[in-house]
Amino acid sequence: MAKIHKLGWAGPSCARPSLSMLVVAIDRVQGNQLAEAIQRAPRWNQWGCTPVVHVATDISLVAEHAASFPLSIEMVVLMLEPERTHGLQWARNTIKYLQLEMRLSHLVLVDASDTPPLEKAVPQYQINNFCREHKLYLLRGSLKEHGDCECLADRVSLMFEQLMGLETGIPNILHCMAI
Repeated sequence: MAKIHKLGWAGPSCARPSLSMLVVAIDRVQGNQLAEAIQRAPRWNQWGCTPVVHVATDISLVAEHAASFPLSIEMVVLMLEPERTHGLQWARNTIKYLQLEMRLSHLVLVDASDTPPLEKAVPQYQINNFCREHKLYLLRGSLKEHGDCECLADRVSLMFEQLMGLETGIPNILHCMAI
């Protein structure tokens, strides 16, 4: 059995002029769309830094690369596609490649589907149970309309700001709150 390399948190990079996050999505087009919207979010102007947003479809390759060349990734955005029947299983397999600290405080699950809840292949209660089981933050939004995509990206950047403690100076302040 091959060794599983795990992607860990390299520590805060608030002192650097750049922050980084990783968007992991089954569909690379949707991942790129969210990544571009995150980079354009107006929230970054007040901090004077531009986020570097990496997009991947397979986190195992990123984790293998990080074993040789350390990456400084502050947050992982996992894009769930509930239209696909294997969406939750894919998310479970992806989370295996994250170290415990990264899982508990630097991971956000994004449900960016426009499908009505009754038409999803994965029922909403299973998504909620998955988030509760893994202590994940769940953001819902849409990537279809430009304005909706910008709103979702702004919410992701706000979550990033709060998780990193950019405003308060206290990282992971949301992690102390009940989910």
